[in-house]
Amino acid sequence: MGQKTPLLDTVCEFAFPRFAGTEGERRAGEMVAERLRAAGLEVTREPIRVSRSAYPNLRALAHGLGALGVVVLAATATTGNPLPGVFLAAALLAALLGGAKWHRSLEGIFDTGSMVDSANFTARRPGRGGRPRIVVVMAHIDTKSARWPTFLPVTLIGGAALGTAALGVWCALAVALAWEPMAAGAAAVWGSVLAAMMIAPTMNRIGNESPGAMDNATGVSVLLEAARTFPTDPALADAELLFVATGAEEIGLGGALRWIQTHESECPRDRTAVLNLDSVGVGRGVLGLDIHGGLPGGLRMTDAFRKAAVASGVKARRIRVLPGVGVDTMPISSRGYSTVTLLGRVPGGASVRIHTARDTAEHLCEAGLRDAATVLTELARMAAKPVG
Repeated sequence: MGQKTPLLDTVCEFAFPRFAGTEGERRAGEMVAERLRAAGLEVTREPIRVSRSAYPNLRALAHGLGALGVVVLAATATTGNPLPGVFLAAALLAALLGGAKWHRSLEGIFDTGSMVDSANFTARRPGRGGRPRIVVVMAHIDTKSARWPTFLPVTLIGGAALGTAALGVWCALAVALAWEPMAAGAAAVWGSVLAAMMIAPTMNRIGNESPGAMDNATGVSVLLEAARTFPTDPALADAELLFVATGAEEIGLGGALRWIQTHESECPRDRTAVLNLDSVGVGRGVLGLDIHGGLPGGLRMTDAFRKAAVASGVKARRIRVLPGVGVDTMPISSRGYSTVTLLGRVPGGASVRIHTARDTAEHLCEAGLRDAATVLTELARMAAKPVG
């Protein structure tokens, strides 16, 4: 890690277990509020309650449907007409992959079952003029540990999806080319392996053992740096600035959901941009995820992300989806807001450490944190630019 610097110092200070609803999360929230007030901002603590079981139940349902589709497909592969199984498997696999998106129609489930008490923290710097641009900078406070590191469930989900697609293609070709039906033994093995791969991620128990330096003390660090510097940035002088630290992200993005449910009426879609920070500072460069909408003057958020990276001299790449991975902008972008989540190089070797006791600060770098901070600043300036 080398010599510590202000951004890394902050990461180290927040690197302790802080699962949603625990004393660690409450302590981290108080620390964030204190830093935001030290930056001269007025801070509001917003208590929230979200379901502990909603996300695991939805995920188990989606994975169960996917596994059922594989079993049916494998069974029909041994017949002379596997196409009904192909269509059913495709539909159920679509349901599994659809779990990677946010569905507003299912939000009510977060009000059911065993509930967790958490909190969001919002600091506001008022804008100038009658209709100022609104720039929301967001990062989640909480963390979690899991039995398996993130890369394994993601690999299992992706592999199961690809394997099911390959089996479906084989069946379709068998019908088109009049091949002999697949042998029962081969179909049973193929289907069993794929079904097990789909079900296994639902057995990944979570806990409170990860210090969460990467996920997401890094995002909190850059958020606090933005809260210190943005209010005095001339390019942001007229904008309304909101700095939001969410709780309960690791139990289904509950904090972000509660925040937008509370503040939607105060943030018109046509002049609000939400910039989220999650697991930055992993190597050099940034990734952009959940990029939606546009910025003033008709600039698409995708183009803004690229331009901000070029202006900052930072390598950047957009990723459309990470199977089984959610970010706080998802319940917000589903409502039509312009959003982007900035990530570090998490899909690489860092995925072995995320959500484990090895998620510590020595694996991070100041330059990567600074990359995220400079791209964030450029995006905020673009989002705050007056139209006309």
